[in-house]
Amino acid sequence: MKRYAAAGLVAVLLLAAFSGVTYVGGEKMAILDPRFGEPEILSPGFHLHTPFLNRVTHYPLEPREVKGEVKVDTRDNLNFRVHYTLQLSPDPEALLALHARRAGRPLEPVLQQLSDEMLQKASAFLRADEILGNSTRERWLGSLYPPAKERGLKALDIQVTPVEPRVMVNAALVYQERNLPNAALQLGKLGVERFPMDPQVRYGLGRIYEHQGKAREAEDEYLQALLLDPSARDPMGRLIAMLLIRREFDRARRLLDAALEKDPASAPHHNWMGVVLQLEANYDDAEKAFQKAISLDPKNADYRAGLGALYLAKGETARAQESLKEAIRDKPNFALALYNLGIALAMEKKPAEAIPFFEQAQRSGPPSVGLLNALAKAYQETGQTPKAVQALQRSLRLQPAQPEQQKRLQKLKSERPSRKTP
Repeated sequence: MKRYAAAGLVAVLLLAAFSGVTYVGGEKMAILDPRFGEPEILSPGFHLHTPFLNRVTHYPLEPREVKGEVKVDTRDNLNFRVHYTLQLSPDPEALLALHARRAGRPLEPVLQQLSDEMLQKASAFLRADEILGNSTRERWLGSLYPPAKERGLKALDIQVTPVEPRVMVNAALVYQERNLPNAALQLGKLGVERFPMDPQVRYGLGRIYEHQGKAREAEDEYLQALLLDPSARDPMGRLIAMLLIRREFDRARRLLDAALEKDPASAPHHNWMGVVLQLEANYDDAEKAFQKAISLDPKNADYRAGLGALYLAKGETARAQESLKEAIRDKPNFALALYNLGIALAMEKKPAEAIPFFEQAQRSGPPSVGLLNALAKAYQETGQTPKAVQALQRSLRLQPAQPEQQKRLQKLKSERPSRKTP
């Protein structure tokens, strides 16, 4: 029995002796955590330490791949979500920093968390167009170096792509608004190059071209977007507007027919069809188109305003007022509906009732020449000559070449009582 006890004691002593020896293989490093004292890095090779009073954590130095998705905030104050694939490894020179942040947790989720943090920190040194498009690998790695070092890691390679293609569109339009046309156009073209089958990206490049006065290029991009998706609303709206300005009604109608064949329940397309048919003086079919749009989207004030404008064009002022008032109930500061309602009342020889709607339309948005002229006439008919003069003067400042309004202004001025003291 004593012999077995002695053998067990020898075994325990041998285990204790060997537990004080740690081997760190090649391409690895380790951290020694003593119960009393500070952690220290163990390089490859054999190391002795006090048994039971220390913990050794091994770190392989071979590259690891981490994939993630984060929201980034760029140097030029844009934010969006990106996918990334990051190649990294523990940094032998800053391994203690990684070990401290790990705090005993499994390594994989810690690397995921630290990689997200690194990418968010690095993005603050890059512009949106760099992140989304033309940033070089070296530029990214340079921006990643400080946050990686801080976390005990070394970034080796990176790939970044936007989560949604429209991110590139939005960034390009922001650049255009900031008067950076070259950056906007470059990013818009890059978006089409990367996502050639996305109609929204084609539409975005068309908007950039349109902002820069390149109407033909814009129209080509809108058409490409509609070839990919005939019922796409954004490019259709812009293209219809361009065609109506050129009075190409037949072509506009064909585009809308193709879209409604694919999506007959699209309220905006029925509304646009109503506008086209109204301009062709096809009032009956236009009314059906507007009514269909309203039935599909009853709360859309634009559709009721369109129907009201149609009734106004037909001279049906009572029906026009009814539809326009419904539009204004849904959208109280709808300048066009307010203006048309004023016109309907003026046509019924009710200038005093029309004036409040003209004035509200004026407050709701930049007044047009037509609105100011209509307001001047209503003021004149209600005996408010000074206000009529002011409205005409504003109209002529916006558009000086108005011979009839100039004559009216001179006449009104001659009718005003003299302010000279007798």
